[in-house]
Amino acid sequence: MTTFPGFPADLQPFLADLAAHNDRAWFAAHRARYEQALLEPAKAFVTAMLEPLAAFDPPVHGAPQVNGSIFRIARDTRFSADKTPYKTNAAFHFWHGDDKKSGASFYLGIEPDGVHAGAGAFAIPKERIGRYRDAVAGPRGVALAEAVDALRAQGWTTGGEATVRVPRGFDPDHPRAELLKHKGFYVVRELDLGEALHGPQVVDHVIEGFRAAAPVARWLQEQVLAG
Repeated sequence: MTTFPGFPADLQPFLADLAAHNDRAWFAAHRARYEQALLEPAKAFVTAMLEPLAAFDPPVHGAPQVNGSIFRIARDTRFSADKTPYKTNAAFHFWHGDDKKSGASFYLGIEPDGVHAGAGAFAIPKERIGRYRDAVAGPRGVALAEAVDALRAQGWTTGGEATVRVPRGFDPDHPRAELLKHKGFYVVRELDLGEALHGPQVVDHVIEGFRAAAPVARWLQEQVLAG
């Protein structure tokens, strides 16, 4: 197993400084710091995650590169009112299946002042929304509701774009009405890592969080997104 020594102590201070000086001139002057505090450690972190993720059922995949498991630091501002050029977090993505854009996935975000993990489908493809709703409404939906209830009891919250009303064709009083409204669905939780972020135990902590949320990602992959 590849050993990861932990993220540098300068990672979150760098992110905080980037948030305070979010412009291209500042970033260009501090590119070396970005590479040392974020980019190179991010590649090593993803590499260390691959073996334990492969042991998930089904396996979870990743790639230690930007636009693989590592999100780009540059923002796409073409259609956004916010024209700040850079993201102010270090973000990671690991996925089920062969297509990282369509499979259920696991997410890790390191912010200037915290860390959070998530799992699910940020956006369910339009052609799979009907499949999702049918699965939620039928007997298979019980497993998702139970997994979500168990995670909420552990401090996880739910998210994802949702309609205001239960979709047409489904009972507004359905016991899983709130789940039926979703067009994307994920669970997320803050990880209280403290100094563990800067040591080799960070991999175990993140894997533990992902394993807790795995029933939701697995349900979405098997019932909605696979095939």
